[in-house]
Amino acid sequence: MEFRIDDWISDLKDELIEEIKNESILNDDDVQTHINEYIDNSCIYNADCMEIIDALNAYDFSRFELECTTIPQVAYCALLEETYEYDFSFDNLKNECDD
Repeated sequence: MEFRIDDWISDLKDELIEEIKNESILNDDDVQTHINEYIDNSCIYNADCMEIIDALNAYDFSRFELECTTIPQVAYCALLEETYEYDFSFDNLKNECDD
């Protein structure tokens, strides 16, 4: 199965909204914690990490905020960087719950 960032982001957003509806996420700190856990879960297997790295062209490890010395760390940083492109603020996600 090929990694697709758009599908991954969509799944993450859907999960965040569901957790807000369930009142498991109550603020921006909870959102960020959940994002970090979601990324961690995506980077468990080296094969998945390699697909993430390939799909995101994350071959320049020096561009990441965190020091990367393992394949899962590179994949983690690449996914984290991708989440910066989206407004995953609690208020924005909460508004989508109310729609």
